[in-house]
Amino acid sequence: MLADLALYLWIPVSLGLALGLRPSLAATAILLGGHLLLPVDRVIDFSGLPEMDRHRLSMLCAVDFFVLLRPERLRIMGPGAGFLGFAALLLVGAFATGLGNGDVLEYGPAVVPGMSLYDSVSFANVQLLDFVLPALLGFAVFRRPQDLRGYLALLVLAALLYAPLVLLEARLSPQVHRWLYGSHQHEFAQTMRLGGWRPMVLMEHGLALALFLLTAVIAVLGLWRARLKLAGVSLGVPSVVLATVLAVCRSLGSLAYAALLVPLMAFSRPGLPMLAALAMAFTVVAYPALRGFDLFPTWRLVGLAETVNPERSQSVAFRFHNENVLLEKVAERPWLGWGSFGRNRVYDAGSGEDVTATDGFWIIQLGSQGVVGLVGAFGLLLAPLLVATRRLLRPMEPQDAWVVVTTMLICAIQAIDQLPNGFLAPLHVFLAAGLAGAVAQPSGPSASSPPAESLGVRRHSR
Repeated sequence: MLADLALYLWIPVSLGLALGLRPSLAATAILLGGHLLLPVDRVIDFSGLPEMDRHRLSMLCAVDFFVLLRPERLRIMGPGAGFLGFAALLLVGAFATGLGNGDVLEYGPAVVPGMSLYDSVSFANVQLLDFVLPALLGFAVFRRPQDLRGYLALLVLAALLYAPLVLLEARLSPQVHRWLYGSHQHEFAQTMRLGGWRPMVLMEHGLALALFLLTAVIAVLGLWRARLKLAGVSLGVPSVVLATVLAVCRSLGSLAYAALLVPLMAFSRPGLPMLAALAMAFTVVAYPALRGFDLFPTWRLVGLAETVNPERSQSVAFRFHNENVLLEKVAERPWLGWGSFGRNRVYDAGSGEDVTATDGFWIIQLGSQGVVGLVGAFGLLLAPLLVATRRLLRPMEPQDAWVVVTTMLICAIQAIDQLPNGFLAPLHVFLAAGLAGAVAQPSGPSASSPPAESLGVRRHSR
């Protein structure tokens, strides 16, 4: 099938990108391309490794080709590398989680197996592919703020190329994945929202597509505020195009973020978007603790959603209810969690039926890997924002400051989206670590960072 062929073909395509582009741009193109172009519901099974979906395959290609072709770029020790301690915490914690979950769980006729030593190693390998390798690669290949310009430019270009497909699906219904790969990537019933179709194109869900387009809107505004052009083209019109395409995705959450953040990016100085990114990071850190101690005002959010849309109010209430049920089970093994095989879920004692739904990445991570796994994962996503803030408090070129602040805001958006949703990808970890790598190096010219013009990103005067 074409879906399987696409996965295998991405290996030589990734090799070509690694050979033809400079390191930070090549790694970005490999991961972003896999994220946007490859099939959602296909995997490659390599013996001894977790199943290779499009995200893991792209990550493994990028790391392997850099080890073979650019080993000098893979130095990970140096200024700013301290946040990588969260990667070690994830690996050790995952292995310990497996060792502590060897018991078999029985719920009426349902039997959930315990984890063996082999399962513990496999569980740690999943963290290696999904978190550790993306973090190491991002920190290694991003050396200067100029490298971040390349990421932002590719993000905007990819969103502009996606735009016609988004508009097509908004008119005809989500069909591109079925036309190309022969299947729908998610329940088709969930694609009707607010009196129209919610596009997905080649992404896991319409919400994941909306998140991607939201980050692209922030990216294009950041490049515009940095007085840059994309391939010689002014970014005013692309900003309007991407904002319009985001609107047709019918995602209230992404539109709410855009309503708050777009004015900050368009009209304020870099300090306000930086503070907004830090505020979102604080929210991500505080939310699990507040929910765990039943201090978060869930009823108020349900009431607020009711004023907007009764259907959304029911959805919000359903999410909070399931979080409450899952948190009760987390309380039994809070530090290392319940491990894999769905052991973190809640089952009916009589029928053995799974009675919970898990939406947010945070509750999935907390249930499966406990507080240790939650701290490790969000530490990799959020600690680079503190590294970038410390750098921004020192003198920096205004153009670089806007690029760094824009990347901070994108990282914060991707992190806070993991509270209601579960679309975290290695690409997100890669960018957060790249932010730390780009701002942690000593200032000054470097031969490893060619000027932005080589990316098709050019300065202009306004």
